[in-house]
Amino acid sequence: MTILIIFISFCKSAFADEFRVISFHYPPYTYQDGRDGLAITNIRKAFERAGHRVNVQYYPVARAFQKFLMDKDAFFAGHISQFKASDKLDYVTNLNVTHRVLVSSDYTNAVASPKRIAVLRDDQIGIDIAKQMNAQPVSVENNQQAFEMMLAGRLDFLNCLSFECETLITQSGKKLSVLAGSESSFELQLVYHRDSNSGKQALLASEKGFFRSP
Repeated sequence: MTILIIFISFCKSAFADEFRVISFHYPPYTYQDGRDGLAITNIRKAFERAGHRVNVQYYPVARAFQKFLMDKDAFFAGHISQFKASDKLDYVTNLNVTHRVLVSSDYTNAVASPKRIAVLRDDQIGIDIAKQMNAQPVSVENNQQAFEMMLAGRLDFLNCLSFECETLITQSGKKLSVLAGSESSFELQLVYHRDSNSGKQALLASEKGFFRSP
C-alpha cells in the first residue's frame, strides 16, 4: 500500500505542468551566493500550491529579455521597467507578451491604455489610480462582482490595491496571467486568464512595492 501511494505521488509529480520562468541575476530575484531571492521564493511557492513545477532560469538583464522573447512559453519575473533602459518597453507591449510577465509595481505602465478599472465603492485609492491611468473607475460591490464583470469583458483591469487578490483565483484558462497577492502577507497566488487574441481579459495586478529586496 505504501509503495502504491509513493508511486501515485511520483506519477502526479512527473506529469505536473512545468512552467519556465526567466529572471535576473540580482535581488530580489537572487542573492550573490546564488540562492533564490524573496520574489522567486514566493513565485515557487505559488506554483507549487497550484500543483505546478517551476524551472527558474537566471540571466543578466539584456540576455533575460532576449531569452524571454525567444521562448514563447516562458514567463518573465521582474520589473517591466528594466526594459525602458533599452527602449524595449513599447516593443514588449506591441508583441502582446505582457500577460506572461509576473507583475511588479510598475506593471501598470506597460498596459496598453486600459479604459475601465474596477474599484470598490468609495475606494479613493482605486479611484485615484484609475485617474492616473486616464481610465474610467467602475464601482463594484465586492470581489465576486468585479471578477464576473472581468470575465464578461466589461472590465479591462483589476487593481490589487483595491481587492484581496487571493479571493480572485480561478482556472478559466491554461496560461498563467499574473502572480498577484497581498502586500501585507507577502503571499503570492496564481490568477489565470481567459484565452484571447488581444489578451485584454487577462487579470492584471498592481502591487505597490511588492517585489522589494529582502
